[in-house]
Amino acid sequence: MTRIKICGITNLEDALFAVQCGADALGFIGVPESPRYVGRFDGWDEIPSLVPPPVTCICVCRTVTDALQGFETLQTYSLPNSARPPRKRLILTARISGPSSLEDLAVAIKQPGVQPPAALLLDAYSPGALGGTGERFDWALAKQAQQRFGLPVILAGGLTPENVAEAIIKIQPWMVDVASGVEAEPGRKDPAKVNAFCEAVRNASREV
Repeated sequence: MTRIKICGITNLEDALFAVQCGADALGFIGVPESPRYVGRFDGWDEIPSLVPPPVTCICVCRTVTDALQGFETLQTYSLPNSARPPRKRLILTARISGPSSLEDLAVAIKQPGVQPPAALLLDAYSPGALGGTGERFDWALAKQAQQRFGLPVILAGGLTPENVAEAIIKIQPWMVDVASGVEAEPGRKDPAKVNAFCEAVRNASREV
């Protein structure tokens, strides 16, 4: 069964509804430039403690030193030095624009002295934002990354309730990640879209 991450959570109502629909993980944006940056929203810091296990709450941050407090799992854009590990589970995000992006990813993972990631999140490259743009990349590159790196792959970038089944059938990722594809507006989820996305993931996983 492909796991589900609903990213860009900013309020308790959206968080609990996503869990009710079957989300395995919730993403909290710690990048100030993002319209989904949790610092823009009151009361967000109480949400992780109210999310029932085994759902994982993930902080999305540029580097581990930028991470928000209270998260055991970090989704970051660079790997820290293993001589001073952050004692966290790390998901390394790669912004994919073409085959050369996999070469850059290989260099990042194999740097001497870096803490290895527990999983890879592959998102579409956009010059104007780190993520959450709704843009899609060539899914064939995600398949190559699975085979090449031997790590769980989280597929992101342009996923919606309408196309996530196709992605699962073609790629069979460990997890799928959605933010803008299930929003009413940045920072506010559309319940019907969240439910439809989770249902599509379950149906496709059964087909696979």
